[in-house]
Order: sequence, then C-alpha cells, then structure tokens
Amino acid sequence: MNVYPNPAEDRIVISGLRANADCKIVVQNSLGMMVLSEMQLRSNLLGECDIGVADLSSGIYFIQVKEDARIKEAKFVKQ
Repeated sequence: MNVYPNPAEDRIVISGLRANADCKIVVQNSLGMMVLSEMQLRSNLLGECDIGVADLSSGIYFIQVKEDARIKEAKFVKQ
C-alpha cells in the first residue's frame, strides 16, 4: 500500500488496494489519537481511493486500511 502525495496538503491517494474493494479507513495522529475513524470507502478500478486531509493539522499521521480480513498500514505527513 502506498500513500501519496507525501507530504500532503488537501488530499491523499491510497494505492495498492484490490480493485472495487470495500475498505474501512482509520487515521491516527502521532500520539495515537484517532482523528478520522471508520470511513467506508470503495477503491476504484485501479485499486485506489482518496480522502480529504485539509482539516488535519500539520504533522505525522498513521493510516490503517482494513480490506476484507487484511489490515494495511502506512505513514504520511500533512503540511
């Protein structure tokens, strides 16, 4: 799984998912506090989905994607 652009300003794209997969996304800040929780998304035909991060403060964030029984994690920076 990849997250780009990194660092991000307004939106991030999550790639490396299965095409048309239902996903649950959780975003935590560097202190482990949930800042975006359990968003239901469906990936596109390329295995990508995007989320808005414009409302997040600048800093380091950890994103967790639950896709079926698999859990993927990545880190991104919000400018």
